[in-house]
Amino acid sequence: MTTHWTWTPSVSLVTAVLLVVTVTGGCRKTLLQPSPSDLLRREIAENEEQIASLEAQIGELETKLAAAGRPALPDGAIPAISEIRIGRLSALDPDDSSVFRVWIDPVDGRERFIQMAGSIEITVTFEDGSSLSDSFTAEEVRESWRGGFTGASYAFSISTLRSDGSRATLSPRPSIDARFTDLASGRLIEAHRDGSGTEKER
Repeated sequence: MTTHWTWTPSVSLVTAVLLVVTVTGGCRKTLLQPSPSDLLRREIAENEEQIASLEAQIGELETKLAAAGRPALPDGAIPAISEIRIGRLSALDPDDSSVFRVWIDPVDGRERFIQMAGSIEITVTFEDGSSLSDSFTAEEVRESWRGGFTGASYAFSISTLRSDGSRATLSPRPSIDARFTDLASGRLIEAHRDGSGTEKER
């Protein structure tokens, strides 16, 4: 006895759906699992970034070594830090209430941004008289540099947690004081921003 299959539109539709599900499922599995080539390319990219960072550090050391044996340059040839300014965006971190973020912008004699080398002490004082403070070494200052579409700045995180684990009561308009000691000259540069946003160099 011979069995004859009759193909109907409904059978064809079911078969097509099964084929689509099978193919889609196979593709999805491939996308979720990077191939050995993908992993190798990622490792190569990470190694290239590390090499570029090391080359930059070597170049910096070579420049410092070369400068050590050269005569002093005339005044004005090398920019130097003139003042520090407390950024207007200094405020409680919107994503982490345990951190008060203070932005510092150092400028040279032509009011242009300049990288700073030295230590800094920052104090945030609130309307009720309570305050938060922290100090940062020269190495920590260097690591605090931030760059973006709006320009460069230094971002310092002040913890709002007291030693007993409680959180300080924060008012919306604190005053901020910063004391920066320049590593090259030993000069102390101070800045103050009051609760109204008025800034003064001291």
